Amino acid sequence: GRLTITIATDFSSANWCGLFTASTAAGNNLYALETSGTKTSGSVQYQTSGDSANEDPVSWNIAGFGDI
Repeated sequence: GRLTITIATDFSSANWCGLFTASTAAGNNLYALETSGTKTSGSVQYQTSGDSANEDPVSWNIAGFGDI
């Protein structure tokens, strides 16, 4: 349920926008969020949870926008 992304070319600061979605099997509920306090200029951590516990998604889709 947790994924840490390390960026090859760091942004100029931690003030960049990270967008992500996570896919799950049909019929399952999945909640996704950025883990508080984990974003730096070169990495970020995301977490996904099912109805009662952390759950690994089928796939992640991630994009980052900001100054480099």
